[in-house]
Amino acid sequence: MAERLCDAIAAIPFEITASVGTSSAPLTASPVTPVMQVIDDLIDSSDTAMYQAKRAGGNQVCHSGVTPPLA
Repeated sequence: MAERLCDAIAAIPFEITASVGTSSAPLTASPVTPVMQVIDDLIDSSDTAMYQAKRAGGNQVCHSGVTPPLA
């Protein structure tokens, strides 16, 4: 889906591209991890992945997995 988004933006008749960062985390890995902490970790991880995509030349997708903290 993220690659399709990059392709669609690059196809716009303007000189514009997108760098997209995605992340994922197992939903059952740590039931003691507060939900808001998982969400914050996903946002941070996605942001880091987006900057990796930009540094790699842009107009691409980078993915990062999130390891939930152990409580």
